[in-house]
Amino acid sequence: MNPVDDEQLAPVRKIIPFSSVDGPGNRSVVFLQGCNFNCLYCHNPETIGICDACGTCVPGCPSGALSPRKALSPNRRIRWSEPDCRDCGACEQICPIAASPRTTPMLPESVIVRIAPYRRFIRGITASGGEASLRTEWVTELFLRARELGLDTALDTNGSVPLEHENRLLAACDGILLDVKSVDPGEHFRLTGRDNAAVLDNLRFLAGSGKLWEVRTVAVAGYMDAARTVREVSRILAAFPFDPATIGASPVGRRTLYRIARFRPTGVRPGMVVHGEFSDAEMEALAGLAKDEGAPAVLAI
Repeated sequence: MNPVDDEQLAPVRKIIPFSSVDGPGNRSVVFLQGCNFNCLYCHNPETIGICDACGTCVPGCPSGALSPRKALSPNRRIRWSEPDCRDCGACEQICPIAASPRTTPMLPESVIVRIAPYRRFIRGITASGGEASLRTEWVTELFLRARELGLDTALDTNGSVPLEHENRLLAACDGILLDVKSVDPGEHFRLTGRDNAAVLDNLRFLAGSGKLWEVRTVAVAGYMDAARTVREVSRILAAFPFDPATIGASPVGRRTLYRIARFRPTGVRPGMVVHGEFSDAEMEALAGLAKDEGAPAVLAI
């Protein structure tokens, strides 16, 4: 048996067999560990960092599921015993770098083995994170194997990795779910710690490619000019109507869905965002603005 190179593995935080909110239909979702954004309002902040095996979390685990492991390679990890884990999240709350020791290095084919029993009950799979586009080759191989099971494939991304020239990935990917945090560069940097130039380039490219299933903006009161972002994103979507001859099966009848999500504090790190929720009336106004600017399909939640 040939040894597995570390580059063939990806740190999988978890696999959800069934989800109805990570793309069209019922889907399995693969969450990869590691993100290059540090969003103030991240709802799964434990997926941001990559565990450096510092050991801070080990004594804080109430079930003894964690133990230090001597480094045998540059990619050292804390040993995690999944059968002993209570899924209490104590280790992730303790972690000083917003990481999780509860990850499993996996090959794409190993993920498919986990998902295969559900293939009769799901439409497709979604690669999420963290930030799945940081591992384009791994995700491409995952998607190719998923298609062999008759499943469609979706990439959930923050848009930070330019996708225009990722030909193999795009060929294996049926649809993209793109987050657009803010169209203003300074505002985007304050929200995420990163520039948004690649995000906006991806938005324009994907809107004209027929691959863009969904764009999502989280509206955070007091931290962003939500109306400006909604207006400009909607105008871009309106300028690139889908060509039925090229797009294949879109989840919303050959239209890109613009999902405007109200910030909710559940899961957010304490003290990062204070009083950021829009009212129902304000969310309705944002949805109306998107429709007025020509967004082909709008959902405000």
